[in-house]
Amino acid sequence: MRARDDVPAIVHTTDSLIGQPRVAVIDDRPPRVNLVLRTLAGARFRARGFTSPREALDVLATVRFDAVITDHRMGEFDATTLCTRLRDKHGPHAPRVVLLTRSIHDVMIPDRELFASILEKPVSPAGLLVAIERALAPIRAARRMA
Repeated sequence: MRARDDVPAIVHTTDSLIGQPRVAVIDDRPPRVNLVLRTLAGARFRARGFTSPREALDVLATVRFDAVITDHRMGEFDATTLCTRLRDKHGPHAPRVVLLTRSIHDVMIPDRELFASILEKPVSPAGLLVAIERALAPIRAARRMA
């Protein structure tokens, strides 16, 4: 399946950093995916980008990711649906989700609890890294205790 503008659904990957947290980046606009991936790579995260939420869900069903950074509104379905499907599939082991949105007011109040963090666009690289570190904090703590 191809995303908008006939661009491959998997845009870019920095998945060679073994042992680092794995983050999926999902946005139907490839330039945004690549921008976030570059930010994550600079901070030494393993990251994989998708422009199709459906393809991302297929991969997330079989490959363990620690966190997801996603756009709110995408062509196939929105981030709330994505997050709900991840929780249905993985239960308490679902990756933590950081939401990027035009306005927090676009996210229904009950749905806000689905996300580890909600950031309004435009997002600075520093702000994005702070949000992903906060989202990963419980996972890192659990790994240290194991």
